[in-house]
Parts: sequence; C-alpha cells; structure tokens
Amino acid sequence: MLWEGRSREHVKEMARVLKTTGSPLDPIHVVSFGPKWFIVDGHHRLDAYRLAKWKKLVPAKAILLRSHMEQRIRDAELIGIQANVKDKLPMSSIDKLDTAWRITAQYPELSKEAVSSQTTVSTSTVATMRKARKALLNTGKYSADDLAERTWSSVRFDWQRLLDPSLGDDEPDNYNEAQIRLFARAITDVMRRGVDARNILEALYRIDPTMIVQIEEALEQRKLSAEMGI
Repeated sequence: MLWEGRSREHVKEMARVLKTTGSPLDPIHVVSFGPKWFIVDGHHRLDAYRLAKWKKLVPAKAILLRSHMEQRIRDAELIGIQANVKDKLPMSSIDKLDTAWRITAQYPELSKEAVSSQTTVSTSTVATMRKARKALLNTGKYSADDLAERTWSSVRFDWQRLLDPSLGDDEPDNYNEAQIRLFARAITDVMRRGVDARNILEALYRIDPTMIVQIEEALEQRKLSAEMGI
C-alpha cells in the first residue's frame, strides 16, 4: 500500500502532466470476471484523468482470464502486481519489498528470478523471504494467508525472534516496543562504528525518500505529546 500523502501528490503530478502534454498515461489494466471487468492496475491514473477532467479516450489493456474461482482471483492479483511494480514513481524501496514479500508468500511456485524481475528486489532478498516463510510456517502458528497480509518488516521481525529467542515472545500489544528494541540494537551497532548522523539520514533517504518526511512528522508529534504531558 502506498503512503497516503505520496499517493495524493502522485495523482496531482500525473494530472498536471496530462494537462501539460495532452498525452495519455500508460494503459490501465483491466481483467474479466464473467461479464464484468475490474481494474487491477491504474487506480491512481484513473483518479488523475478525473482530476484533469480528461475528455479523450483512456487507454486500457484488457485481459481475458480463463481460470476459475479462487485461481482467477490469484491470477488477477498477480497481473496487477506485475503491472504495478515496474519502476514507477509511486513505488518506494519499502513498497517493493512488501510487494516482493506478498508475491513470495502467495506464489511460492514462482522462481526467485521471476519475483526479482517483477519487483526489482534482489534474488538474495527473495531467498531470505523464502527462508522466513518456511521457518514461520513450520512453527504451525501462522498460515500462508496470514503471512501474506503482513508487511515484510513485521514478518522479518517474527522470523528474527525465532533465530534469536532473547528478543522475547512479545504479545501483539507490545509489538511496537519489541520493534523499537530491535532497531535500537542495530542503531547502537552503527553508532559504535562512529557513523555520522547525517550519513544515517542519507542512508534512510536512499532506502525511501519519504522516510525523512515521516521522521519529521513523528518528531513533531512527539514534541506535541511532550508539551501536552501525554
């Protein structure tokens, strides 16, 4: 899922491009479900057309699905993922990691190379995701569907708890605190090497440019909470 602020800004940017160039955007992908057709990739583009009050035809790629029942749903979702994970503006590194994880969790039959080519996430990272999936499923505490609904960050944390029991067996209510402790360990390691804080910020920016904005918002919220005595 895209960060809400970035989604709105991206729609505005695409609408501006439409008005400036007068040329349509990449085709919207629609798939068939019986007599009905559904968009699987291009919702933001459609919003941009509406915002720009586009009067021309909207390009679309129609795909006729011949599978049935649940397999048809899976096929439609995979088509949407494949279309959306091209290196477009709205896809941050974190978005791509979460998408690669979702594909890995739901479509274990796909090769590492296939997942990598669809998401631009490295094959070594996909291999790590496969290890995490297998280990967590083997505990019997998780189902494949449950894992697919979660972010890669949260799944990786649970996997790390299996590898390092000292992290503790936190209940869901304490999940954020456990994540903070895990992240604090990593940051402590980095700081011991004398890494400049500016370099840490630059590294975060390269991972996901929106991360800095989110940190600034979190700092403002923390400051406000402190002033209110919360």
